[in-house]
Amino acid sequence: MKGITLFITAFLLSNYLHAFETESKLVEGIKYSQDKNESVLTKALLPTNDSYLGGYNELLPYVVPAPYQDNAGSCLFMSHTGALEVLMNQKKNRTRNTKLNLSERYFMNLQKLGVGDDLISNWRTDTIYRLNKTGKTYLNKRFRFTKGWYKTVNGKRVPAEAEEEGAFYGTKYNWITDLGSLSKTPKITLPKFKREVIFADPSENQWNVGTAPKDIATRIKNAIRKNKAPVVVIYNHVGFWHATLVVGFNDYASTEGCPFVSQYDEKMNKRADEIVKEADETEDASIKKKLLRKAAKFRKRGNAVQTSFINDGGCKKSGVFYVRDSIYPNEEQPLYDFDLNNEGEEEHLNAPVILRSYAWAEQLSNHAVLIRIK
Repeated sequence: MKGITLFITAFLLSNYLHAFETESKLVEGIKYSQDKNESVLTKALLPTNDSYLGGYNELLPYVVPAPYQDNAGSCLFMSHTGALEVLMNQKKNRTRNTKLNLSERYFMNLQKLGVGDDLISNWRTDTIYRLNKTGKTYLNKRFRFTKGWYKTVNGKRVPAEAEEEGAFYGTKYNWITDLGSLSKTPKITLPKFKREVIFADPSENQWNVGTAPKDIATRIKNAIRKNKAPVVVIYNHVGFWHATLVVGFNDYASTEGCPFVSQYDEKMNKRADEIVKEADETEDASIKKKLLRKAAKFRKRGNAVQTSFINDGGCKKSGVFYVRDSIYPNEEQPLYDFDLNNEGEEEHLNAPVILRSYAWAEQLSNHAVLIRIK
C-alpha cells in the first residue's frame, strides 16, 4: 500500500513539475503597505526540477496558484484561502483540472463584516475560525477575486462608475461587502478547521524580526510532516508585514545564496534613506518627526536581521521552503481575468510556489500557524 501511495505521489508531482525545467531564476513582485500605496519591489527564487528532489512534496499536487493581489492588502486571506484549497483538494484527492479554486473575496468579506469575530482572540493566528462560523465557502468563479471601480465615502469603499470623481479601479474593490448576492449561489460545504500555533510573537507584532525561536524552521517542517497540512507564516517583508503559505520543504535544495535575507539589510537601509528624504522635503514638524522615527525603525530592524544572520553562520548552501505567495505573478502561468466585463486588466497568476531559505523563517518570521481539518 505504501508503495502504491509513493507511486501516485510521484506521478502527480511529475505533472506538477512540468513547468519548472529551466535553470533557477528570480521573479519580481511588488508588496504594498496595508493602509497606504507605499510599496517595495522584491524578487523571489522560482523552483526547478532539482528543487524538489528529496523534498517533502506531498502537498504540492493540491496547490492552486493565487491571483495577483496587487494593492488589495489581502495577503492574510490569500494565504488562508490557499490553505483551504490544499486541505479540501487533499481530502477528495482532487488534482490537476479537478482542483477546487476557492474565493479569497468571500473570506475578505467575512472579515469586513465581522463574521466570526467572537471566535478570534488574535487575528494573526485565528483567522481560519471565521470559516468555522459559516461552515461554507464558494468557488472563485462564483465570487471572483476581481477588479472594479470604487470610491471612498465617509471612510467606506463603495461601488462607483468609471467617470465619477474620486473613483479608482483595482483589487481593493474586493473589500466591498456583497454577500447578499450569494443567496442563490451554489456553496461549498466545509468541515471544521483547527489551527495549531507553532509560534506567535509575544507582543502580537506582525512587523517584528528576531523573535522567533532558533529552531522555527525545524518546528515548521515537523508540523507539516506530522499533519500533512500547510503552515501560514507572517513575516517582515522589507518593512511591510506579509502573510504566505508554506506547503513543503527540501533540506537538499540549493538556497542560491539566500537572496531575500542576505539583501534584507541593504533594502531596509535604502527604504530608510527614501523616508529620510521624504522627511527633509516636508515643512510639518510633526510629520518630519514621525518619518524620521519610521526611518530609524527600518534601520534598526535591518541591522538586527543582518547581525543575527551573520551570528547564525550566514547563508547555508541548502534548505528551502516551498511557499505559495500572492505577490509574484509569473509570465509562465496563465493569465487571470479579474474583470469579465473588461479587457486589458488581466495579469498572470502567481507561480504555484516560490522558494524561501530556512533563514527567511529564522530571521524574519513572527507568526507561524498550522491549518488542518479538525
